[in-house]
Amino acid sequence: VLLCPPDAMRSEPRRIVLAWNGTREAARALSAGLPFLRRAETVAIVAFGDPPSGSPGPEAAARLLARHGVSVETQARPRDDRDADHLLLEAKKFRADLVVM
Repeated sequence: VLLCPPDAMRSEPRRIVLAWNGTREAARALSAGLPFLRRAETVAIVAFGDPPSGSPGPEAAARLLARHGVSVETQARPRDDRDADHLLLEAKKFRADLVVM
């Protein structure tokens, strides 16, 4: 599901932030967002904390996107009770057009 104001998607999102924590839900968001991610100029994967034991880290997500021709960078942040605020701040600093999570 993509929810946005009616005029928000006048053009393709070129700079996308992918929130990553290694969970099944994060992997599903990556998969569902892949059509947008493939067409982006650049993608920043913002990871919060260590992934659950046995789960893929942000580097695995970056490798997968790179195989699809996506220009990607990763950023690791410690996990705390303000992850949502930090994600919005990183998206703003990155000048993101879209956040996939």
